Amino acid sequence: MTEWKWKNHPILEGELCRDKRGFVYVKVKDEMVFELNKLFGDSSLPPYFGRGKYGAHITVIPVGELGKDIPISEIGKTIKFNISFYDSLKPHEFKGVDKVSFLSLTAPELDSLRAKYGLTPKVHGSHDFHVTFGLNYEN
Repeated sequence: MTEWKWKNHPILEGELCRDKRGFVYVKVKDEMVFELNKLFGDSSLPPYFGRGKYGAHITVIPVGELGKDIPISEIGKTIKFNISFYDSLKPHEFKGVDKVSFLSLTAPELDSLRAKYGLTPKVHGSHDFHVTFGLNYEN
């Protein structure tokens, strides 16, 4: 991971966005996910790549966690983040998926944003901010 960061100098920032359903996320460069997916040899990109989908992103406020009509003044702001570590795991929520690879992130601005709107510091109460970059499906 350190070598990748040193060679590629990835841009560790993105724009805070919100869709019409109320999903709040930081849009990051798709190239970061493409590079990491190739580097770590994952078989597939996450399912949110393709026409009309989000691409590389950091989930900040999932749909239903905050009312979609509550205004968020920070939308459009550039958010900086840092990479904490790389990890992979077998998810319980994704049937047929053997491994999910991701970067765990720190983003003090996102911590503050969630607190400002009365939310827990972690997404879904236990998830760090992260960028998922690969999936391996069960055979």
